Amino acid sequence: MRAKKTETVVRQEQILQAALDLAGKEGVCKLSIAGIAERVGIVPSALYRHFKSKDEVLDGILELLIKRLFDNVSYVRKQTREPLKRLEILLIRHVRLLSENPSILYVVFSDGIFSGQPERKAGVAEIMKGYLGRIQQIIEEGIHEGSIRKDTFPMRKNHVERRMATAHRYDNSIRMRTFPQTESRPSEQPRRYQYGTLHCAHPREPD
Repeated sequence: MRAKKTETVVRQEQILQAALDLAGKEGVCKLSIAGIAERVGIVPSALYRHFKSKDEVLDGILELLIKRLFDNVSYVRKQTREPLKRLEILLIRHVRLLSENPSILYVVFSDGIFSGQPERKAGVAEIMKGYLGRIQQIIEEGIHEGSIRKDTFPMRKNHVERRMATAHRYDNSIRMRTFPQTESRPSEQPRRYQYGTLHCAHPREPD
């Protein structure tokens, strides 16, 4: 049974969520427009109205995840002004995001999603710096008010690169057992990341 027509934004998120689930289950290299369309319950031609290629779908997946991360930070700021409580709620929401979407780690640290796309990898790293910077901001607010110790480990400049590299090596060891094939995609034109523009150079977020 065909899925009922929905608003464009809702449909695009359905497509990206389906693609995320499939990529985590079967691997990025096996992801196809036809497979995504079937999972959503639409024909491939309908999917092409939203995304022109598999590469656009992969970019969309990353942008969806980025949006969810920053939405979580915005949410906790609206819930309470207490830094420790903000961190607690943020941790809960972060764990929930990963538990409800176990494919995230497989996809984000997959060779297939970054192969031939150094700009994409660099863009995601910069965006993650921005996200961790928002967390560091909450920590600094707690230090300032005295609810968090001053010797709390700071977010260093190269912290993201080290963590991404470690996670990437760990994920590769898992994927070699789960998806033994080599994932690769031809190089295509780089895409400007929506949330990189909106968040990376963003000043301190107001309370």
